[in-house]
Amino acid sequence: MNESRVVRMGVLLVLLFSFAALSCLANGSNWMATIDSDRSLAIISIPGSHDSGARHNFLGLPETAKCQTLSIGEQLNAGVRFLDIRCKLEHGHFGIYHGFVEQCLSFETVEQTCVNFLKTHPGETVLMTIQNEGGPNKNFASAVDVIINRDSANWFTGKYIPRLKEVRQKIVLVRRFAGKDEGIDATSWLDNECFPIVSPPNRLWVQDRYIVWCNESKWRVVERFCRQAETAKDGALYLNFASGSNRTLLYPRIRATSRYVNPRLAGIFRGPAKGHYGVVIMDFVTPKLCSAIYGTNPEVVSE
Repeated sequence: MNESRVVRMGVLLVLLFSFAALSCLANGSNWMATIDSDRSLAIISIPGSHDSGARHNFLGLPETAKCQTLSIGEQLNAGVRFLDIRCKLEHGHFGIYHGFVEQCLSFETVEQTCVNFLKTHPGETVLMTIQNEGGPNKNFASAVDVIINRDSANWFTGKYIPRLKEVRQKIVLVRRFAGKDEGIDATSWLDNECFPIVSPPNRLWVQDRYIVWCNESKWRVVERFCRQAETAKDGALYLNFASGSNRTLLYPRIRATSRYVNPRLAGIFRGPAKGHYGVVIMDFVTPKLCSAIYGTNPEVVSE
């Protein structure tokens, strides 16, 4: 074999190994594929979005209701695996709302977007909290049932925190509404608090202090909860809301809090940080923030 041919083969081998290495890198659409299937969802660092469908403000007034720039599909492709879905059932329509502000999006569309994403990314799963954003409605639970039962193969409605192998290519129901006995029970949610939810066999820890008078104080709560999740040995699912509404002026300012908290959040996960930080739920998620969070899982080599 002549020298030039040896050189060409060597170059080819280097290129092949380089492409193989690149293919192992996780990106926002497939980062769960490399996670150990026996791992409980409770011990995976998961990026999440707060008020995931809220992309419109009240009467166009800035910072009043909009919490996300990316669509649900764009969030999933960015790496979000926890969706905070808030619905209102009205005249047979299951719409997405933030408080009383309609978001021009239906729950059925949200579900179908998730199903389509999971079909093309079978290594992934999506946790979804569902909350009644309207007033008392005795038909809310049955309306959710209709949608889930229509596509039951796409949902995990077990009452326990599952292992990843049980829920790949499925939506995991985290239930914040009464009148139903399926899914991970989060109905005893407290307002503007940090609290546990104990519903055997599950234990959840939630930090959802969304009323913000001081951005630095909010950040300290978020950071402390990240550290609590990192050192936890109790098997609990940690839900850490980095989102908040700054109340220092006459109207709530959602952006004011996220502009302060999000860069600091990225700083926690910068560099070689590896570990379990729970579900970190953000306003105005970005691919870069998501990558910083899911990149802390020991099995994941992010781009």
